[in-house]
Amino acid sequence: MSLENEHQEATQLAYLAGQEICKRYRRQVITRVKADNSPVTEADLISTEIILNGLQSAFPHDGVVSEESEDIQGGRTWYVDPLDGTKGFLWQTDQFAVHIGLCIEQAPILGVVYKPIGNIMYSACKDAGAFRHALSNSASFDQLQCKVTQSERWTLVTRDRLPSQGLLDLIKRLGSMKLLFSGGEGIRMLKVAENIADAYIQPKAANTWDVCAPHAILSAAGVIVEYVDGTPIVYEGQREMTKRIYAANSENLAAKIKEAERETCLKSTL
Repeated sequence: MSLENEHQEATQLAYLAGQEICKRYRRQVITRVKADNSPVTEADLISTEIILNGLQSAFPHDGVVSEESEDIQGGRTWYVDPLDGTKGFLWQTDQFAVHIGLCIEQAPILGVVYKPIGNIMYSACKDAGAFRHALSNSASFDQLQCKVTQSERWTLVTRDRLPSQGLLDLIKRLGSMKLLFSGGEGIRMLKVAENIADAYIQPKAANTWDVCAPHAILSAAGVIVEYVDGTPIVYEGQREMTKRIYAANSENLAAKIKEAERETCLKSTL
């Protein structure tokens, strides 16, 4: 299955949206606050408009699930986060990105994550590999392939410098862990594909647009991505994921994470 057109369109739209986001960097205002207390900015909305208009024009029969718009029903489904890491954007960090992922038969087969600050494009298509491209340097085009850490002192990337008690209990059961802190769901997850971290465990269930694009890239890089109970992630047009997920760079570490999760859940029921 050739996805050359889809890949080209997704990377182009992510880039265009990212450039519009950058125009509003350091001078952004919140337009509204959602029910979950998360902010929405003008940058979120203009990025949404660019991506949705582009996808509907190029692939009019496809569906789209996006954070800042109503769902569009169709055959294949695109999952779009127009600005993943809005708080990082508002705080004027570089920890935000544009996500565009495509699912066919409920599985992620294409993913694009564009980090505007730094001008870095991550992308992957199923069976074609995963890549990191620094757009400011045409020669900097690296294939992403996870490497298994030989020691058992793993690095876990997480969002919070003060993780929840449940996540702390799970980490304790995993043994000696070094914690790495990063913002933006996609940027965090990609640390495993970049071999900066060995694993990522979500503190709570996310949304499909947060996960789909980085999921496709991690899978193409050889990273294991599942729900923490070991069941596969299925994209059925839903907005919310049913459970927390994890990403790990080896079968050994994946097995330890799932076992630690079972033990932590068992402890919480006693």
